[in-house]
Amino acid sequence: MAGTPKRARRAEDALIGRPFTREAFEAAAKAVDDDFAPLTDWRASADYRRSVAANLIRRFWLELSRGEPVSISRAAGF
Repeated sequence: MAGTPKRARRAEDALIGRPFTREAFEAAAKAVDDDFAPLTDWRASADYRRSVAANLIRRFWLELSRGEPVSISRAAGF
């Protein structure tokens, strides 16, 4: 997303105090848009960067809820 690491505070806030559910992680994935303002350059568009960040949160939930690593093809149905 950027040259300097940054916490996704709004995504964190979407998870703190909530049950471990798909809905909570989906809210965190959507909150990523509010946490970052990535640039578009020759490597990736801003939309792509936000999409990847949100999908990492979704994948994290999938792996923890299933107890095993999730391949890209299995995560596609999220």
